[in-house]
Amino acid sequence: MKIWSGSAGEELENKFYDNIIRDDIDADKNMIKYEIINMLAYNVAMKAPCSVIKALLDIYKNGIELKLDLEDVHGNIEDFIIRRTGFKNFRMFLSRNEQVHSDLNLFIIDKIIEIEKILYEIIKVIPGFNGRIPGYTHYRQAMPMSVNTYINYIKSIFYHHFNNLDSFLMDLREMPLGYGSGYGSFSPVDFNQVSNLLNMEKNIKNPVYSSLRYIKNIENIVYLISSLAVDISRICQDIIIYSENDIITIPPEYTTGSSLMPNKINPDYLELFQGISAESISMLSFIMQSELNKTTGYHRDFQIVKDRTISFINNFERIMLGLKDLLYNIKFNEKNIKNDVYATYNAWLAFKNGMDWKSAYSYAGNKIKNGEVLDEYQPGDLTDYIDVNELNKRLNHNIKIFIEPREKLIAYAENLCKNI
Repeated sequence: MKIWSGSAGEELENKFYDNIIRDDIDADKNMIKYEIINMLAYNVAMKAPCSVIKALLDIYKNGIELKLDLEDVHGNIEDFIIRRTGFKNFRMFLSRNEQVHSDLNLFIIDKIIEIEKILYEIIKVIPGFNGRIPGYTHYRQAMPMSVNTYINYIKSIFYHHFNNLDSFLMDLREMPLGYGSGYGSFSPVDFNQVSNLLNMEKNIKNPVYSSLRYIKNIENIVYLISSLAVDISRICQDIIIYSENDIITIPPEYTTGSSLMPNKINPDYLELFQGISAESISMLSFIMQSELNKTTGYHRDFQIVKDRTISFINNFERIMLGLKDLLYNIKFNEKNIKNDVYATYNAWLAFKNGMDWKSAYSYAGNKIKNGEVLDEYQPGDLTDYIDVNELNKRLNHNIKIFIEPREKLIAYAENLCKNI
């Protein structure tokens, strides 16, 4: 299947392409609205006929079924416009490279904002708890900490990753349209005007460097997600260990039973999250290996990278949606903390009362060996301040600069051709 027949290449079919294109079509279903938004900005700036604008708006409102024989979202939309308008010579003088780059940027922007919303909601709603839980080292109970210290630890992780994602958003404001296939464009349109219609920027003049940012943006978003996912995987493991020792009770909707063993309550959601976290590492490795030793410019295997990245990000967002209710509804039971977690505290008391540290250390250890009960204590809350209102302002700012301009563009395009 080769839609660009008539080139210098021989006209030979290879059914192998069908499977690849089928995967690409599935991925491109996620790109339809972004392709329309970018093409509306492009065609409005180019002062295209209203029949073209209306055809694009029709797809935006009603959708389109992507046909395999038209290869991708770009070919399908161009075909729809040609059939709707009758403009057989319709051509936008855009390469697939810059189009998919622009569409994917908008997709990533939206997914970052959705993940930021989830992180913000978790930080905002997780309640404080009185009590204590054991901290672990080497998978063994070590020293106690307050529940609020642990909850703040989770919130601090999410705050850190919110900031990282937020910083990357600014890199995505650069409009890719205009670099052609990586070596310049013959399009007559003013690409600064195209970018302005979407409240984007057009600062990079070098088309070769601009095209490089396609694979680098994919690499960067997967790195940021994998970093977040790895941290969450560790929280998941904490909860699994705590729940096995009845220190934490997992909400029943996040567990399943065994097909054979009636006693089992399996932490399936947490394990699935860990699986997706592991996938994030393999995704990052796959992307970087796809770049390794490549010449400058686009390569066809980047299409596989794009398809898998879209699927991975969608899966990650879906499993993130369950995290808020999990963390909000877990219950803590400090009665099941082992008494020996207070050993360091007891050694410190003995040291404070005049023993040298080595003797105090042995004193506490011998009490454990002899089955004596150690003195307990309630650790204080050691927490860092997180300004939830500031996060909300930044989230709303992102919606204002990235999402609202698209809505204004749609309204402008509708009004432009309302009476034509």
